[in-house]
Amino acid sequence: MCIIVFICCFAVGLGPIPFIYATEVFGQEARGAALAACMTTNWIANLILSLTFEYLAKILTDYVFLIFLVIVLAAVIVIIKKVPETKNKNVEEIIAHFSGIKLSNNDGAGNKLMLNSSKI
Repeated sequence: MCIIVFICCFAVGLGPIPFIYATEVFGQEARGAALAACMTTNWIANLILSLTFEYLAKILTDYVFLIFLVIVLAAVIVIIKKVPETKNKNVEEIIAHFSGIKLSNNDGAGNKLMLNSSKI
């Protein structure tokens, strides 16, 4: 029963993050390759975890989950420092953020955001 609850919580919580992140951060032309890279990385990490967990549990006994604590803390730090907020932003704004390009506000056509050509 605990495993089923864990799987349900993971599927609602952290499970879909690679899918969501890749579709929000990458442009349409790179989205397929980005999803392939994210999913490949995810499955390789799952495979490594599945193959090594038994040995780690024997070696570290009660402290085996400290490894995962360190990994999750490192992930949280990277997410806080490097992952931008994408709520209410379009793909161009997100790409501009990663590229370091400033967006200028053009009031002529309905406050449409346009890339500032001086930085390109």
